[in-house]
Amino acid sequence: MENWIFEYIEFLLPKHNCVIIPNFGGFIVNLEPSFTLNGSNTISSPKYNIVFNQELKHDDGLLASSIQTAKNISYQAACNAINDCVK
Repeated sequence: MENWIFEYIEFLLPKHNCVIIPNFGGFIVNLEPSFTLNGSNTISSPKYNIVFNQELKHDDGLLASSIQTAKNISYQAACNAINDCVK
């Protein structure tokens, strides 16, 4: 996959918590909340874990819409660009 598509994924993940790359898979952001360690005055900070799920292949349109807007191209052209990257 070409590197330019990762810029869109990186931009979209914090706002949407899930970005699906059609016919490839999806990136999901999971929040681990902060907690206090038992018997101490230590508090862990919250963490974000990014996981990849290859079963998420159905196009929700989020990535293509973002590319369409940013590159000022048609939705179909954006879908074609994504498909070319996946190949």
